Amino acid sequence: MRIVAIIIVTAVASWTVAESARAQSNSCKQCSDQRRLCDANYSGPTCQTEYERCMKSCGKK
Repeated sequence: MRIVAIIIVTAVASWTVAESARAQSNSCKQCSDQRRLCDANYSGPTCQTEYERCMKSCGKK
């Protein structure tokens, strides 16, 4: 019974870490998408600043 509990806890922990990594990569991908849209409407320096802020925050989660 104890082994089954350890296996379940390990599986849940692995799944949680994988989901967290996937969320970070999606978040960072959104930064690129947001920059592409920004470049279509605003000047380069404005978009670069927003992109840098986004990339800093997506990596910290």
